[in-house]
Amino acid sequence: MKPVAKSRSLPHLAGLDGLRAIAVLAVIAYHARLPWARGGFLGVEVFFVISGYLITSLLLVEWQGSGHIDLWAFWLRRARRLLPALWLLLLATLVYAVLFLPGEVASLRGDALAALAYASNWRLIFGHKSYFETVGRPSLLQHLWSLAVEGQFYLIWPLLLAAALPLCRGRSRRLLLPVVAAALGSSLLMAGLYRQGADPSRVYYGSDTRAAALMAGAALAAILPPSGVVRERRSLLERARAWLASWLLDGLGLLGLLALAGCCIWLSEYQPLLYRGGFALVSLAATAVIAAIAWPGARLLPAMLAWRPLRWLGERSYGIYLWHWPIFALTRPGLDVPLSGWPLFALRLSATLIVAGLSYRYIEKPIRSGALARAFRAPPRQAAGSGPWWLLRWGAVTAAVVGPLLLIVPSVVSAQPPTPPPYLAVAAIDTFSDRQAPASLPTLAVPATFLVTATPAPVVLAAVPAEAEWSMAYVSATQVAARRATL
Repeated sequence: MKPVAKSRSLPHLAGLDGLRAIAVLAVIAYHARLPWARGGFLGVEVFFVISGYLITSLLLVEWQGSGHIDLWAFWLRRARRLLPALWLLLLATLVYAVLFLPGEVASLRGDALAALAYASNWRLIFGHKSYFETVGRPSLLQHLWSLAVEGQFYLIWPLLLAAALPLCRGRSRRLLLPVVAAALGSSLLMAGLYRQGADPSRVYYGSDTRAAALMAGAALAAILPPSGVVRERRSLLERARAWLASWLLDGLGLLGLLALAGCCIWLSEYQPLLYRGGFALVSLAATAVIAAIAWPGARLLPAMLAWRPLRWLGERSYGIYLWHWPIFALTRPGLDVPLSGWPLFALRLSATLIVAGLSYRYIEKPIRSGALARAFRAPPRQAAGSGPWWLLRWGAVTAAVVGPLLLIVPSVVSAQPPTPPPYLAVAAIDTFSDRQAPASLPTLAVPATFLVTATPAPVVLAAVPAEAEWSMAYVSATQVAARRATL
């Protein structure tokens, strides 16, 4: 066999765009609470496997081509690809909050700073913010936890590879054992930290417990990078082996795709199986799909996932993921908009696709290709009349960026957490050592928007005041108030 073509750069795998589209649609379906997408949040796991595969492949190709990894160049490319759209989202979210949600500005300020530092997941963990249980409007930036996990991977993994590859003498297959061990260790840590019946957000958010998916993609890159090399097979035996391998990988990838669909339909966030091997199963299924896409001779699955509508969605999946969550959080049925069901879903999806499409067309793509920098490059001196146009372009961009910043910075910096309503200021209930109730109990005026059962056991909260969106602290205070009202 001899190589017909060689390339040191990664080929574009259209099938990966289709897989990204399926993953982001699963996440959207989960957040829309569609009944057949109970496990749609597993689409994030697919994104992690794709990232682990592509990033590791890029780093290995660079090492094989030059003998070293230019870390600063890698990080600059990642920043140019990811940060512009993220900055736009943060700016738009803070402007909206300052204008229409002033009570949430103080909390969003911390969320935005954590997002800029790619530490959103740890902020949510240490702040005991649940991903699955919320009261009132969730944070408009809560979904950035997954970008934080990937950002930490982009920072740490190249350093580890740059240190490990010289020890492996450049042979990527020698990385397989330690990478698989890291994936297994992460899965075991998730299973060990998970507590049945407790909120699983700690293991869901954690970079340590979610690293298995990234390592699964990295392991695949170590043995099957997307080389783009097409080999000419002369003997009949070689052609038969290639044909058999292609069909086996196509079948394996199709089974992986069906397994992903089944997990998204039947697994839910509170099933112990999910945290005791379920996430690992999803990672393996996604790895099988990517292997079928990357194998040069595979035909069936790459053609299926390269369907043009899926490719269009996949190319914009980053922006779709960024924008869908704040749009969903700002269009709560019956509270923010007078819609529900499929009309509301159509509105949310349309708004998400429009905003993500505009971001991709005018922000992400021009910056990635360098077109934006070329457009604003200083004009040559001999180009008569180009100076005023160049100044006008820069002036327009500066005004578009600086104007909103001047609007929001004072409000964001000075914002304070809102004061809870008076009826939430409930005095602590003393415990009685002699188990005798006092002669009289202080009365408490419970708002009419509450409906509490007439007996002391168990408290039923039928409605929540719209103005009291105080996360889980609100629930605790209202339960205390309800219990005192029933004594």
